[in-house]
Amino acid sequence: METVLLDREGVDANARMDEVIDAVGDAFAAYERGDALMPAKSYIELDRYNGDFRSMPAYMDAGEWDAAGIKWVNVHPDNPEKFDLPTVIGTMIYSDPETAVPLAIMDGTELTMKRTGAAAAVATDRLAIPEARSMGLVGAGVQSYMQLEAIAEIRPIEEVVVSDLDSDAVDAFVDTFSDRFDVRAGSIAEAAACDVLSTVTPSTEPIVSRA
Repeated sequence: METVLLDREGVDANARMDEVIDAVGDAFAAYERGDALMPAKSYIELDRYNGDFRSMPAYMDAGEWDAAGIKWVNVHPDNPEKFDLPTVIGTMIYSDPETAVPLAIMDGTELTMKRTGAAAAVATDRLAIPEARSMGLVGAGVQSYMQLEAIAEIRPIEEVVVSDLDSDAVDAFVDTFSDRFDVRAGSIAEAAACDVLSTVTPSTEPIVSRA
């Protein structure tokens, strides 16, 4: 049996956001039913490189289909500045649960970004008001783009307010989406006042205060 190899462009072309959202919703439901096996992720801390590796194996039975796989991913915050590489680089191995044959080896960076956006969309679909039309983003890094793409799949988003300490990142975000949304820079409070709020930062401290 042939193993499919998908680079970042291949993953992007084949993993449509609406389908990823459905798959993530199925995965959450399977986990709640007890039809998923997902051990805690394991870490390899690399203090000398200010980074780490993480392995995340899982199996799930969604009813009409089942799947098994493992994601090998890192977090190296110094990568962009020192090596012009992403902070997060991942690889996904997708296997046939019955035979263990590796069906696909995929770029996990794009897949991780889409999965993260899709998880936010699943939550938004169940928690946000149906007529939500404005979205606030705290953080204008690469993941913020996917958050907007995903949430716009399940709500008729028209207005977007983005807040970030890096004004260049905000400008790039606004330029990217200005032809599709009424998007502007704003404060955290302005972003939090929107119908939907997504925080996309590595902060370990609260950044949004109750009004």
